[in-house]
Amino acid sequence: MNYVFIILTADNCGACTKFKGSQLNKLLDLSKMLKNVTTININVKDRNNNDCGDRYHPQFRKRFGCWYPSFYLFTEKDFYTFNKPLQGKTLGGTFDNGKMKLDNTQKFSFEANFVINWIKTNIAKDKNVYNYTSSSQQMDNYEEDSDVESCEELNIF
Repeated sequence: MNYVFIILTADNCGACTKFKGSQLNKLLDLSKMLKNVTTININVKDRNNNDCGDRYHPQFRKRFGCWYPSFYLFTEKDFYTFNKPLQGKTLGGTFDNGKMKLDNTQKFSFEANFVINWIKTNIAKDKNVYNYTSSSQQMDNYEEDSDVESCEELNIF
């Protein structure tokens, strides 16, 4: 099964600026090592007007970005089937039938390794065999950045 991993940031978001400066490139590099996962990095100008274009599922275009930065995981089939409600995962929240809400019980971090582990965990929950490329050992070379705060500490909710 193929997956779509989406990183959603906004220009007028302080937490996004910090994330882009310290973690985005690491996350993009690490996500390239995931087999069967396509990464889409979307940056909108204004988090209050976050329509990211008509090439994405209609529910995603109009209903997303409840908090920033946001991370989403969908099956490729679900994400590109426009006539059915979206089903997927969002880091730090729940998502069902195109509706997303914050879940304070979930651990959340902007750190690249944390996000990659979240992706791998959710794919494993799909009961599919998860493999990553032979260069996956490089994932262990990134150290956790202790100066990156969690979303709650940045008060972006």
